[in-house]
Amino acid sequence: MYSQCHTREGLTGPCPLILPGVQQRSLRHIFAAWAIFSQLITPFFQRYQHYIENGIKADMLAPQPPEVTDAIKSLIPEHLLQSLPDLLDELFEEVRGDYEFSVRKGIGKFGTFTYPSGPKGFKNGFARDYI
Repeated sequence: MYSQCHTREGLTGPCPLILPGVQQRSLRHIFAAWAIFSQLITPFFQRYQHYIENGIKADMLAPQPPEVTDAIKSLIPEHLLQSLPDLLDELFEEVRGDYEFSVRKGIGKFGTFTYPSGPKGFKNGFARDYI
């Protein structure tokens, strides 16, 4: 029971077929391992998500450099800048929100992955004041 193996280079010759029973058992083992892994990792990601959404206040973040706003404005045609000021405000509000969320994720990843057990002042990888 062989078929042709396909790769980027083309056909490479005969390949053994995986019998349905073997394939089913392999998938069952993969799904069981994934279930165990997801049970172990889910609380970690829930803590990480809670920390970046609630633990870091907006006044703790570095402000976005004004050069970013200037660079974005330079990409927009002048007639649109003048005729759609409300849309422009909405655009920059969205950019600011994305920037803040990215900075929060960076802080969360630093605290989570750099100090998994936690240095002094940290608990489970997160600053104690914000748990």
